[in-house]
Amino acid sequence: MTNPKKRSPSPLARALLARIAKLGITKKKAAATLGFSYVHLLSLCKDVRQFAAMRRERMVALADFLGVPLIHCYVMAGNFAPSDFVVKAGLGDHLGLALAKLRCEPEWSTFAPTDADWSRWPNDARVLMTLLYERMSLNTTRRLMAGGMQ
Repeated sequence: MTNPKKRSPSPLARALLARIAKLGITKKKAAATLGFSYVHLLSLCKDVRQFAAMRRERMVALADFLGVPLIHCYVMAGNFAPSDFVVKAGLGDHLGLALAKLRCEPEWSTFAPTDADWSRWPNDARVLMTLLYERMSLNTTRRLMAGGMQ
């Protein structure tokens, strides 16, 4: 039986643990590399201490260790949401326009959510769907222009 109070590790703790495993090093070695005490690293991995409260220097060390931009660490720590990086004015119009375009393209229309589903999705999910569609649509356009699709 699982402990109902036990929660899964935060995204940043999962990324940290995955990086330690990928490098094949011990947590003690990782702590030394990061400039953290071993106990501090363990408390972060177990979500006893919150990443969101970390000083900037420590977050920079963590970003360097993970090989990701600093802002990704702040997002994974819960300080920011992906939608925080989108201008809010006009966001709804932009997302709606992307959804309308997606619905008009034969190869994408089957993936388009219904209006009811779309209205229930959180903004972050809408932004992700829009970014993925725009990226994939751009790649399709580039292939067409290069003569890659007949």
